[in-house]
Amino acid sequence: MSTPPCTTPRDWRYLMLKRTCTLLGVPYFRPQVVFTAPLPAEGFIVACNHVTLLDWAAIAYALPRPVRFLITRDYYDRRACNWFCRLGGAIPVRSRGIELSATRSAIAALERGEILGIFPEGALSHNGRMQPFQRGVTQLAMRTQCPVIPATIRGAFEAFPSQRSFPRPRRVIIAFGRPLEPPVLTTDAVERRAAEHRLLTDLMRSIADLAGSMND
Repeated sequence: MSTPPCTTPRDWRYLMLKRTCTLLGVPYFRPQVVFTAPLPAEGFIVACNHVTLLDWAAIAYALPRPVRFLITRDYYDRRACNWFCRLGGAIPVRSRGIELSATRSAIAALERGEILGIFPEGALSHNGRMQPFQRGVTQLAMRTQCPVIPATIRGAFEAFPSQRSFPRPRRVIIAFGRPLEPPVLTTDAVERRAAEHRLLTDLMRSIADLAGSMND
């Protein structure tokens, strides 16, 4: 029998998974967490650039509340990964195109006051550089009027680049920027598209600036 996915912010299966990852990962990566501003009390989106398969674990470790991650079906549907994704309450989504069930699940999670984790690039970066962002993150933020928290993980690519099959012990720093408030959703298609573009640009700039400030 397959394990049902987590459905509540305090699900014991998520907490068990987080504690196990913490027990294994903290001595190996010696993570440091940096918050630029207080986190919102209600639901929000955390958006991070994506350079390793362990980015989700770093974000989950750093945040005090459970995170529901959007995971592409390329990984979610793999036999070796599916039980793990379900245990953590991940929401499967297609790499390309719109999946209405994923959109509904993501909106419901935010409306319940949960944290939604998104990697806006949609795929791993193979060189450590940030790739163009997809629009899904801004569309969800504007539709739910939930803030977006930019995030980045310094040292992640050095520890576990896509070319390696096993991570190296490296210190990682997980940093979160100031919340970006989405503009009010408008019925005018041109204005809505322009607002989405501004929010997406601000998010990309915030993550880039956050990574740059960590290198100062």
